[in-house]
Amino acid sequence: MDVRLESLFPPPVLHPGVVLQHEFLERFGIHQGELAQAIGVDLANLNRVVHERRRVSLDLGRLLAMALATAPEDWLLRQLAWDLEHAQPLPFIEPLPQVPVWRLDDPRLRSGLYLRKSELGAAYRPPRETSG
Repeated sequence: MDVRLESLFPPPVLHPGVVLQHEFLERFGIHQGELAQAIGVDLANLNRVVHERRRVSLDLGRLLAMALATAPEDWLLRQLAWDLEHAQPLPFIEPLPQVPVWRLDDPRLRSGLYLRKSELGAAYRPPRETSG
């Protein structure tokens, strides 16, 4: 199944801080300081997110998800959609000639389904286990 960000967050895309402010803080009467303390982040940094001056990082998205009973993907995909909508335009680049054009449109390529450990051979090194 091919799901694009445009279908999840149609324009205009709202910054995750706006969603945080209106859909959670205001709706449930939560103060920024209360949320910042609950998730262990600096109030000034949380305030910057709310006022669209800072991104929702991976860690912050995970913390918000735990505190607000949402999925981390909700925050991270919303941030990605915002970033893509507000990114500077890039110059046009022709696809490399050795990459068949049909593969560029294949949703399996975008989703990473073509990348199998067995196909990577010796180049693949699994991540190291961390003790902890």
